[in-house]
Amino acid sequence: MEGDALNPSSSGQGKLYRSAENGLLFGVCAGIAQHFAVAPNLVRFTAVLLQLLFFPTWILYLLLVFLLPRQESPQREGEVREEFRNRLRQLEAEESRLLRRLTEIEAFVTSERFEMEMKVGGLRGK
Repeated sequence: MEGDALNPSSSGQGKLYRSAENGLLFGVCAGIAQHFAVAPNLVRFTAVLLQLLFFPTWILYLLLVFLLPRQESPQREGEVREEFRNRLRQLEAEESRLLRRLTEIEAFVTSERFEMEMKVGGLRGK
């Protein structure tokens, strides 16, 4: 996957994400590397160097963990789509079951038997 980070055509030019595939901790350095089409280890090394020499980089890193959206891997996107389709099928089946049940209830409530049972029940209550 390192080769992908070096290939500008496969980099995430445009929006900056945290990398789901190349990340070691939260994917911030890998996402920056992917965005700028550089090696992730170069960005990691730079972050550690900045931390040691100049600036508390961990504060910036934590901010980016919360501010940058996580980029899902294509495999995970496929899994999410399949889960969605399965859940949609389940909901459609449940809808069909409930519609059949509602039709049965409607048929019973509008039947002569229901009317008779209501009259008998009303006589018992008096």
